[in-house]
Formats: sequence, structure tokens, C-alpha cells
Amino acid sequence: MARTLDPDAHAQRRQAFLEVAAQVIERKGYEGMTIQDILNTMQASKGAFYHYFDSKEALLEGLVEHVVEFTLTRLEAVTTVPHLTAPEKLRRIFSQSNQRKLEQKGLMLALGKALHAEGNGVIKERVQSRVRHRMANLLSTIVAQGVTEGAFRLPYPEHVGRPLVAVLQEFESIFWDVVMNARGTEPKARITDVVDAYNDVLARMLGIQAQGFALIDADQVSLWGEPQTDHTKWEPEPKLSHG
Repeated sequence: MARTLDPDAHAQRRQAFLEVAAQVIERKGYEGMTIQDILNTMQASKGAFYHYFDSKEALLEGLVEHVVEFTLTRLEAVTTVPHLTAPEKLRRIFSQSNQRKLEQKGLMLALGKALHAEGNGVIKERVQSRVRHRMANLLSTIVAQGVTEGAFRLPYPEHVGRPLVAVLQEFESIFWDVVMNARGTEPKARITDVVDAYNDVLARMLGIQAQGFALIDADQVSLWGEPQTDHTKWEPEPKLSHG
């Protein structure tokens, strides 16, 4: 008789593998991590590992998806907060997203290095594709609200989500290049210039004055140049959004 799969037990065991992977990757880096490192910590067999993940690369993708899902679920919740104007919602989304990444700084740096390494481009693109879809819908909803409020001035708010996400993903790519190649305090001025330039672009896309407008906080972004003091705290699997 075939065994009956317990979905909850299966999900919890898979989450345990991801949690250990996060700890090892933050400590040793993705390139330095081996499947055996995971097995030793989990006291598990190779068969148990391959029951959940086809490869080391699949484990990386699963971990990145977990981190992204946790963040996106919370950002999507911002759209339903009552009494917030569209600009307030955008600022809250950007601030919470950046703060979330800073709280996981060690892990995020390790994952960023892994995703930008040669050979992992396919994983990076698959994850970015899913992010584009979710973030485009989220941003389009908020921008449409802003047009109704008179805060934003653009003719096709329902179509601006994907271009906004494209600009943000390009900013992130440049940002990671600066951070990964940082030498001492050198990147701070470069980060400030990049942040100012992209805030200007975002303002123009929304049809508002760039002066005094900042969705990307240069001071918050500059914190990536400071030493990491704490290890990332693992977060449980978030409830998946629907619709």
C-alpha cells in the first residue's frame, strides 16, 4: 500500500531544509555550501533531500522564492490599508521592502551574490518574472488610486505597473553591482547619485514634480555599506495570497 502524504508535514520538512540552507548560505556563501552541509545539520539522508529538491540549484531557487513570497505578501497587504493616500502607500511599500531586506542583510547579500553569479541567470530570471507580475499588479492598483485622487498625472495608469517594475529591477541590478564591488566607503556617493537619478525617473513616470519626491530612501539604502551585526532570523512560510 502506498504511503499517504501529509501535506502539512511535507511542507514543514521542506521549510526545515530551507531554514538550514539560509543559515549555511549566510555563513559560507552559496558557492561554499554543499548538500552535505545541509544533510549534516539536518541529520538527513541524501534520499530525504532529493525528495524535496532536485539539486543544489533547486534549493537556492526555493529559498529565494520563500524570501520573495514573504515580502510580497506583506507589501500586497498595504494596498488594503484604509485611509492611506496612494503616495503614502507607495512610500510605505518602498520603505517596508527596503527595511525587510536590511533585516535580512547577511542572507540577502549572500543570495544577491549567488543570483548574480555566472550560471545562475536562469534562476534569477524565473524569480524576477514572478516578481514582475505581482509587483506590476500591486503598483498599477496604487497608481490608479493616485490618479483618481489627483496625486498622479498620467493617461494610462493601468499599464504603468510593468514599466515601473522594470525601472526598479534595473535600479536593483545597478545597486547590487555597486554593493558587490564596494571598497570601504567608496560606494556611498555612487549610491546617492543612483538613488537620486532613479527617484527622478519614477517621479516623471508618475507625472509629478521630482523635487521633494523620493520613493527610494538614499539613507536607508546606504545602510548596506555598514557592517552586519546579526544573523538573519528565519521567518515561517507566509500565507499565500489569492486572486
